[in-house]
Amino acid sequence: MKKVHRKGSLSAPAYIALFVILVAMIILTVLRLDSDMTNTSNITISKPVVLPALSSTSDTNDTSVELTEPNKAMATDDPAQLIPVSTPEPQTHTVDYKVKSGDSLESIFKHFSLPIQTLFGILEADEPYLEMDVLHPGQQLGFTFNNDDTLMALSVVSSTKKTIVYQKEDDNHFSHNETIAPTTWETVVLKGEISNSFYLAAANAGISDPTIMMLTKLIRNKINFRRDLRKNDQFQVIIKREMLDDTPVGNNYVAAIRLAGQKIDFNAYLHTDGQYYDKDGHNLTPALLRYPTRNTFRISSPFNPKRHHPITGKISPHNGVDFAMPIGTPIISTGDGQVERVANHRYAGKYLVIKEFGPYSTRYLHLSKFWYIEDKKSLVAKSLPIQVIQVALLARIYIMSYASMTSLLTLSRQKSLH
Repeated sequence: MKKVHRKGSLSAPAYIALFVILVAMIILTVLRLDSDMTNTSNITISKPVVLPALSSTSDTNDTSVELTEPNKAMATDDPAQLIPVSTPEPQTHTVDYKVKSGDSLESIFKHFSLPIQTLFGILEADEPYLEMDVLHPGQQLGFTFNNDDTLMALSVVSSTKKTIVYQKEDDNHFSHNETIAPTTWETVVLKGEISNSFYLAAANAGISDPTIMMLTKLIRNKINFRRDLRKNDQFQVIIKREMLDDTPVGNNYVAAIRLAGQKIDFNAYLHTDGQYYDKDGHNLTPALLRYPTRNTFRISSPFNPKRHHPITGKISPHNGVDFAMPIGTPIISTGDGQVERVANHRYAGKYLVIKEFGPYSTRYLHLSKFWYIEDKKSLVAKSLPIQVIQVALLARIYIMSYASMTSLLTLSRQKSLH
């Protein structure tokens, strides 16, 4: 009998193939559900999450289900979440440099192939302090570079107790920071007997030349050295010396002096206000002038330790007083003293520093020229044009200064801390 196949019917092998495919799909579905259950095993109830409504073809009603968020404090199998990611710090290295005779800051920067803009940034940060204007042979400098050989910091050993660091802020702007080591003050009593002159007797007692000159100025208004001093007159000087451990820092001041003899009985004591008084309480310290000019001029910028820098906007102290005055105005010294420095600075201009009586020194900045006159005198005459000696090999020089072409004079007075 002849078999008749209906249209669309499948053969036996086709049914077997469909059955195998169906079994494979069931197995894969079971494995996927098991994996999903494993991943959600660390879920706790946290806050409700409302699922969107199911489509209209579903047989179930809209439902609100509370699911959970993973607990961030729980451990995870993901290695990327076990190890915190941090940005590595840029690597830096420091190169030490000892200043040699004939070195300048510019020549040292050329030695390290540093751009001139970096040097200008250092000088700008140093302008209120002028610490970098004079380098001494043997002085230690430390240059800190990053991986790109960009200068990040410059450290300068300014003295035995003070180290200055110029730290890069942004672009070519640097900040000025200083670290001062703690020191102590030791009391020394030096005494002697006058045989020929007070200067020779004081020098033989171990008193330095600057201290002898200070003592001479202190007592000359009370004692006539030629008429009042006699042979065998005696003196005692109490000096305070600053010490770092057992090493003298180089700072010292006279705390008291006594002269006793046939015709004299003189005593002077340093008060906490920085002034010297005799035993009757009379002030012996020469007064300083308030202004460095004979006429009064407008103050264009006062002393302000919290001034905002006009360019960077950061706190940049103005440790001086600016006077606006006509070009060529003569500048006078505000007190008796000696020249400590005469120099030219990129930002401070021509300037000089006068060490005045006692703990005070005054800086005169933004000058246009100096007038040099040879003379044998060694002290500044108060109320006269700035006439102070600059000790040279063959001559002592008087200096007269004028306001600069910027019509600006900056007067900055500093006091040594005891």
